[in-house]
Amino acid sequence: DAVLDYAKMTRYEVEDPAHWFNQQQIDSFHEIVSQKTSDAKISREVGRYAAASGGLGAAKQLMIGLMSPTAGYLLIEKYYTLFSRGAVIKVNKIGPTSVEIISTPKPGVDEKPHQCENRAGTFESMAKLFTEKFARVDHPECLHNGNPQCRYVVTWEKTPSFIWKHIRNYFLVLAIPLFLSLFWLVTLSTWSTALLI
Repeated sequence: DAVLDYAKMTRYEVEDPAHWFNQQQIDSFHEIVSQKTSDAKISREVGRYAAASGGLGAAKQLMIGLMSPTAGYLLIEKYYTLFSRGAVIKVNKIGPTSVEIISTPKPGVDEKPHQCENRAGTFESMAKLFTEKFARVDHPECLHNGNPQCRYVVTWEKTPSFIWKHIRNYFLVLAIPLFLSLFWLVTLSTWSTALLI
């Protein structure tokens, strides 16, 4: 409660998913949390756990299982407004295991360095949903170094589980039409056995 009081936040505001905090509240919250934890880089650590799969429902976890990290990162562009109203995000695929993410603050928004760090931590954690490892995030351009935007280059590893997921997905795409056509060509018991296998 003391942390929330310092940041001029209330519990009901924190628990309300439709409530948005202003820049002064965010800065005050970051200041007191950094002070209480003696960790100036706490924003990046918090970001690293923002995309943790533990809080996702079963349907979302299944959906993630059928997606690739690239598809997940490309969705950030569409859904970033659910997390922040202070910036516009653009995502470009630059390789099979890498994307470039450009964050441009909206007019009148004065982002702080801790917000860049939090965003970088979130981008690191997204790959973990797919590969069980954090992505590497390079931050070659930053608003706070005189650039007009923040640019992040996100790279992740191809793990064996990721490769097997790809094989499974391709097999499913090929298997569905095959089993539909087999329905008319073989007996029902043979078709059922093949489907289960």
